[in-house]
Amino acid sequence: MPSNGKFMEGYPKILYIGSSWMNSEMLKTTKAINLTLVANTMEAVHFLNSANQTEAILCEYNLSGGDGFKVFEWVRDRPKFNN
Repeated sequence: MPSNGKFMEGYPKILYIGSSWMNSEMLKTTKAINLTLVANTMEAVHFLNSANQTEAILCEYNLSGGDGFKVFEWVRDRPKFNN
């Protein structure tokens, strides 16, 4: 779910994967995006497997449960994201 609790129509839906407080706080102040924050690879996979649409992913490299490259390999291996 977006950090503000609801999606705003017409703004890009971005998934941020990571635990960097500074990065997430900066992104939360950006009004022209729909931002969803998850802290680790398991939360990211769960979110992406749900019915939620994501138009972009921002991902830290050092993550709990794996690294950022593993997340992108996982995404790349799923046909539903290859559009």
